[in-house]
Amino acid sequence: MRKDIIIVGLTSLFAFCSTDQGIEELPHEANYKIVDTGTRDFYSDREVIPEPLTGDAYYGQDAHYHGNQPSYTDPGDGTVTDNVTGLMWVKDMGEKMTWEDALSGAEDFTLAGYNDWRMPTIKELYSLIQFTGRIAGSTENSVRFIDTRYFIQPLGDEAAGERFIDAQTWPPA
Repeated sequence: MRKDIIIVGLTSLFAFCSTDQGIEELPHEANYKIVDTGTRDFYSDREVIPEPLTGDAYYGQDAHYHGNQPSYTDPGDGTVTDNVTGLMWVKDMGEKMTWEDALSGAEDFTLAGYNDWRMPTIKELYSLIQFTGRIAGSTENSVRFIDTRYFIQPLGDEAAGERFIDAQTWPPA
């Protein structure tokens, strides 16, 4: 039985997959459920509006549809399991690193008894995004694009010239 486990690391998503046979790439079109965006607001081309009804202008937006709601389990071992996709991620994303360091670091990485990890696909990375996040000029007024009840994701270092929203996310190689 295949166990797909993803690790979140870096200030991004540092992820590898654990399988019973060792490190293995998932097929590009891995089959799993799609996580809902969580969007509940409706928009015109300029502003938030009341919910449009069938036949109204702006009907059929994402907020009209409610799919698999984001759901996570934190077993207290440094990992977080996505209950929709079945993927396992690391709770603390740690420090930023280069792509090469992330790839080579996976070879020796161990967490919660798992030591065979891989980089995630872009589709897998998207499953973590909270599309209800917003940038509001400062860290204090903004809402992160990841569920901070489950994930620790350091933001960009403004003193180093980064924006506070800057975080790395590694796409598939």
